[in-house]
Amino acid sequence: MNILQICIDERAERPGLLVHSHVITNGFDSNLNLDTKVIIFCSKFGRMVSARNVFDKMRDRNIVSWTAMISGYVKGGCYEDGLMVFLGMRQAGFRANQFGYASALRACTGLRCFEVGNQIQGCIAKGRFAENLFVQSALVDFHSKCGKIEDVLCLFEEMSVRDLVSWNAMIGSYAVQGFAGDSLRMFHSMMKEGECLKWLKF
Repeated sequence: MNILQICIDERAERPGLLVHSHVITNGFDSNLNLDTKVIIFCSKFGRMVSARNVFDKMRDRNIVSWTAMISGYVKGGCYEDGLMVFLGMRQAGFRANQFGYASALRACTGLRCFEVGNQIQGCIAKGRFAENLFVQSALVDFHSKCGKIEDVLCLFEEMSVRDLVSWNAMIGSYAVQGFAGDSLRMFHSMMKEGECLKWLKF
């Protein structure tokens, strides 16, 4: 399991596949931690069929295994699958962490599924991740892509800390709506706050 974690950290796909094959061939006992590591590894490299096979066979699951499946699907553009797993996780009685919420919101963004996104936002508002930068940026991006510029501005102004995703979403919202002056003003504000250095390196 430690070797598999190293493969994940180092983005070493081929050695990781050999470890995975070794685990299957030698019939290692399935357990929560090992299965979760395999799902994380497969998800990281877009091998979602393999990840889902392991996931479906798990007797027990934890928030990490659920989140790995959701994130893997969403990163691969399989937004509907990711959202379905998120809803399945909720039905199973698990509360999402910041990564699960952010991925679910990105799925709603990709699907332009505003109603479900609003429901997820309601869950976030009641939980402990309402002030999380990762989640807040996903919310800003969601409302931006759905064309809700007033909601985007409200969320953006409430953020005590902002990252590149939230700045780009705000700038893009103004640009798409035809407010070129506001978009340029927001870009200058980003530069003044020092985010320009990150933007140039991005």
